[in-house]
Amino acid sequence: MQTWMNEGGHVITIMQRQVVVTAKMGALFNTTQYAHRGDLYTAIKGTAQYKRDGGDFQFGLLSSEFQAGGKKVFCIVIKVDRTQLKKADHFFSAMWNNPSSPKPLGLNCRYFNLQNPAATEEQRKKLFHFQQEFISQESKILIAGCGDLESKVRIKDKPILVTLRQLFLNLRSHSDSSRRLL
Repeated sequence: MQTWMNEGGHVITIMQRQVVVTAKMGALFNTTQYAHRGDLYTAIKGTAQYKRDGGDFQFGLLSSEFQAGGKKVFCIVIKVDRTQLKKADHFFSAMWNNPSSPKPLGLNCRYFNLQNPAATEEQRKKLFHFQQEFISQESKILIAGCGDLESKVRIKDKPILVTLRQLFLNLRSHSDSSRRLL
C-alpha cells in the first residue's frame, strides 16, 4: 500500500470521527495537482503555528475540483471534523491568507472557506479563473536519475532536513527570484 501511496501521491488521514461528521471546509488555490499532499500535510502539522493554534484538530488534504459557473478546476480541499470548523477556518485563514505567516513548503497558496454562506457566485468565479490561470501557466519537467524523492537531505549551512521533492519544489528562477521553477 505504501508504494501505491507514494506513486500516486495519495494520503490516508486517520480522523477521530466517521465520514458523516467531517466536512470539506476550505480550498487551497494557487496549487498544482502535482503537489505532494503527504509532504504538505506533514509540513502544516510541523509548523509552530499548528502546534500553538491548531494542534488539537485533525484535518485531511484531498485532491478535488472547485466548481463555479458550471465549470470545474483542480484544487486542494481541506476536510475537518464538523465540530472543529470554526477553529480550523481561523487557523487556515491565518496561515495562508496572512502575508507575514511562514508558508509550509514555501507554497504561496490562498485559502477560501467553502462553508462561507456570504460567498457570492461572482467571488467563486473569480477564484475559479485565478486557479485556472495558475494551472494554465504551470510548467512541468521530468526529473529522473536522482533516486527516491522522499530521501532526506541536509541543506548546506542549515540545520533542517528536507526531502528532495521539497528541494525541487522550491527552486527559484534566476530572472525573478519571487517565482519558483516548479
